[in-house]
Amino acid sequence: KFADTLIVMEELSKILRKKMINRGYIEFESDEAKIIVDDACHPIDIKAREQRTGEQLIENFMIVANETVAGSIFYKNLPGIYRVHDKPNEKRIEVLHDMAIRSQAKAVYSDVNIGHFGLGSKCYSHFTSPIRRYPDLILHRLIREYNYNYSEDIINKNKEYLPVATEHLSIREQEAQNCERDVDKMKKAEYMMDHIGEVYEGIISGVQEFGFFVELDNTVEGLVRVEDIKGDYFIYNPDLMALLGKRSKRKYAFGDKVVVKVVSADKDKSTIDFEIYEEGKNKKNKKNDTKK
Repeated sequence: KFADTLIVMEELSKILRKKMINRGYIEFESDEAKIIVDDACHPIDIKAREQRTGEQLIENFMIVANETVAGSIFYKNLPGIYRVHDKPNEKRIEVLHDMAIRSQAKAVYSDVNIGHFGLGSKCYSHFTSPIRRYPDLILHRLIREYNYNYSEDIINKNKEYLPVATEHLSIREQEAQNCERDVDKMKKAEYMMDHIGEVYEGIISGVQEFGFFVELDNTVEGLVRVEDIKGDYFIYNPDLMALLGKRSKRKYAFGDKVVVKVVSADKDKSTIDFEIYEEGKNKKNKKNDTKK
C-alpha cells in the first residue's frame, strides 16, 4: 500500500542527490565491511557493505533534515552544534585527486559553523539519530530550549557549554572509530588465517618504501613486502606513488590490479601478508585458484 509513495520518494531522492553533486558533494564507494561470524564469533565470511536504493533514499532525506535543522539555528544567530569539515590545504590539493582530498580531512563537531566541505554543505549538523549519537540529542535539546525556554540565561549557558561539549564529542568519536577499525582489522586477520595459500585479485591501495598494500573485493587489506617481490630490486618513487624495478622497470603503483597469494595472517597482531602470485609458474592452476 506504500508503493506509490515510495516511487515518488525515490524520484525526489534522485533529485536531491543530483542537487548535492552539483554543489560539490562527492559520492564515495563504501569501504565498510560486513563481517559474518558463527556462534563462537569466528568470522566465516566478509563482504563489502553495499548501499542500495532504500539506504541511499534514507541518506538523502537525512542530509536535508540535518541541513534544515542546522540552518534553523545558525540563521537565527543562536549558539548551536555543527558537523564541520574544513577545506584541505593548498599543498594537499597539488598532490591528491579531489575525491582523495575529501576523504583525508576529518569531520568533527564544533560550535562554530565553517561548513562541510565533503558534503558541499554550507550548514550541516547531526540531528536524525538522537537515540544512538549524543550530538544529535544535544541538538534536540537546543531546539526545545530555544522554542520553549528562550532566555538570555539559556543563550549564555550554551555559549559556555557547547565549545567544551563539541571538543569532547569529537575526541570520543575518534576513539570509537579507532576501536571499530581495530576490531575489524583483527577479525579480518582471523578470517584470513583460514585461507592461507589461497589466491585473490585485488587493487593496490597504498605504496610505501617497505612494500605495498593490496585491498581485496571483500575489503580485506594485506601487505606485500618489497623484499618478497622476486626477480628485481625495487625503489620507491613518492611522486608516482609506486615501486619501480631497477632492472626490469616493472611498476607497482597505487590503483593497479594485482593477483596475490595469502602467505600469513596473525589475529593477535592484526596483520595479513600477501605475495605476488607468479602467473607463469602457476598458469595451469590460476583459473581454479583465483577468487574474486
